[in-house]
Amino acid sequence: MQYLLPLLIYLKFNKIMSKTDKRKVLRLFYFIFILSAILFCIACSKGSDSKEEEMLLLGSWKVKIKNTHKIIIFKTNNTFLYQERVEGRFSKIVEKKGNLTGTWLIKGELLSVTITDKGSDIDVPWKQDETIVFNIVELTKENLIFLEQNGKEYKWEKVRSKKAVIEEQGQFIIKLEPIIVNLKKTSSKKKWYLCLEMEFVFELSEHNINAVHPKVQEFVIFFLSSLEYNDVSKLKKTNSIHRTLKKKLYPYYGDRLKDVLISKVIVTTKTDEVEKFIQQAKEKEATASKKKE
Repeated sequence: MQYLLPLLIYLKFNKIMSKTDKRKVLRLFYFIFILSAILFCIACSKGSDSKEEEMLLLGSWKVKIKNTHKIIIFKTNNTFLYQERVEGRFSKIVEKKGNLTGTWLIKGELLSVTITDKGSDIDVPWKQDETIVFNIVELTKENLIFLEQNGKEYKWEKVRSKKAVIEEQGQFIIKLEPIIVNLKKTSSKKKWYLCLEMEFVFELSEHNINAVHPKVQEFVIFFLSSLEYNDVSKLKKTNSIHRTLKKKLYPYYGDRLKDVLISKVIVTTKTDEVEKFIQQAKEKEATASKKKE
């Protein structure tokens, strides 16, 4: 019945209208149809662009200012987490300063964030429950640049997993067992422990290396044991270890060894810190085993 009335109206007017009128009406209907199709496509395009921007925004972004690492994580449920981590000199290379949480919404070139829980240790110019609107200048897979209303610019770099970047380059990782050594004694006579997690990055080939040979592990331990406290007391010095070690491992692997990665470093005189490192390493291994299952 719902289609009967329009059909009757059409038949009635079809008899009354002349051929010229019919052409005009058909042209009008054709114009309305084309216009509706164009508007529909534009609406869909805007919707897809907005969705694409949201997908680009999701994930972790970072920026470093002096010795402070600022990290913001945009989540799929339209919430975000902001953290600040400060570089330390000794047992912890990076220490968490605090957290800030809130909600986010992206619409066109505007990014709106509302702070729902402001951490006491983080110094930001915004208040609790305040909504801040930023103008997005650039949003790509690698970079995020946005402006505050006062013109202040924020530049962020996408945090990509180490494994993803390495795989894109046609390489793979082999992780060594957690390493704990006594550093070489100096005049201070203090007993320093060096605890670290290390990974080797190899080039993919027809005959891939499946594991690190025990002799290589022994060589690494011997090399690290020859270091003194002053060799690892600062972040820059610790970062230089992987370059030195890569050169020393050339006789074993040649050009196939692309890099030596050090993901965690602890330098301490306390045995409880060493025990904590061992426990955390075991927990990581157990979690990784469960994921494989």
